[in-house]
Amino acid sequence: MPPPAPRTGPASLTAAKVASAFALPEPVGPLQEVPGREARHTWRLDTIDGRYFVKVYDRPWDMPAWSGWIRALQGSWEIESAAAAAGLPVARPVHPPGAVWPWVDLGFGRDQFTVRVHEWVAGVQRTDPVPPSLAYGIGELLARIHRLLPPLRRWRRRPVWPGDWSTGVALPRQEGDLSMKFLGDALPLLEASSAFCARALAEDTPLVRSHRDLHAHNMLVRRDGTPVVIDWDAASTQRADWELVETALEVAGYLTGPPDREIVEAVAAGYRAAGGPAWKITATSFAGVLICAQNWLQASLYDIAWHSPAVGSPAGGSVGTPVVIQALGAVEQVMVAADAWMSWFQ
Repeated sequence: MPPPAPRTGPASLTAAKVASAFALPEPVGPLQEVPGREARHTWRLDTIDGRYFVKVYDRPWDMPAWSGWIRALQGSWEIESAAAAAGLPVARPVHPPGAVWPWVDLGFGRDQFTVRVHEWVAGVQRTDPVPPSLAYGIGELLARIHRLLPPLRRWRRRPVWPGDWSTGVALPRQEGDLSMKFLGDALPLLEASSAFCARALAEDTPLVRSHRDLHAHNMLVRRDGTPVVIDWDAASTQRADWELVETALEVAGYLTGPPDREIVEAVAAGYRAAGGPAWKITATSFAGVLICAQNWLQASLYDIAWHSPAVGSPAGGSVGTPVVIQALGAVEQVMVAADAWMSWFQ
């Protein structure tokens, strides 16, 4: 049986429209889906003079949160553009002529998309855990990002409060879905981790501008071994020590089992060598990892409820039990092992 034909982009979004909006060379063929990078939303555009990466954002016009999301995207562009201007190895953004922001809206009415374009990066996408040599380079990159702009003292993230869990677990669910049972059994653990994070958030700690998703899946490794950072959509403010810990643990594979100590130490060594501002790791440095896992679990709770018969929504689409188990495992690992892991960062 022949392989399926590659997807070629939404019907209302053509290679010619994208090339015209961004003043790119003449396209050669239609948009081609980029496998493994947010399928349905990322595409390759081939032209007579080069290749480009196209990212498409759906426009949920009936959601009031859309305007807030656009403001967040504008904030992330401030950090991405500073990284590009400083010569960091990033995918170079293409700015549409005459536009204030590096994106355009294409289409009409509800059939409309927000589109961004970057120069194509020839590289390999790795998976966690990464080799120690690459981990050292990731630590260096993280330090350079943290030093791009002056520190701030305002938060852009809300924690999951301890009381939120009992409310979420009481939501309706699809019959036979075990996710809510696992969450209910873990209620004491979740409440303890949320209380810990609330105390950490009360600390008066300067915030850096950060990528906030600097892991293997958001890097392309060139042939010479240089990691190129992609996907800055989540860039915002963060505690430097939180992002250092989260990045090191993720690239060391903690989401699928115990993290590799050698990889964590390599990230920390690269970060220190490049002058990163997170010079001391304490117990509360692990709160960022917990909040990330908690946010996944909170999203799971409401996704499970939305796809339950009780709210009249069609079945399917829930993030499912495997994601819940993975996030719960991350919370439990951190709560148990954080004190032992602290020494790996020194």
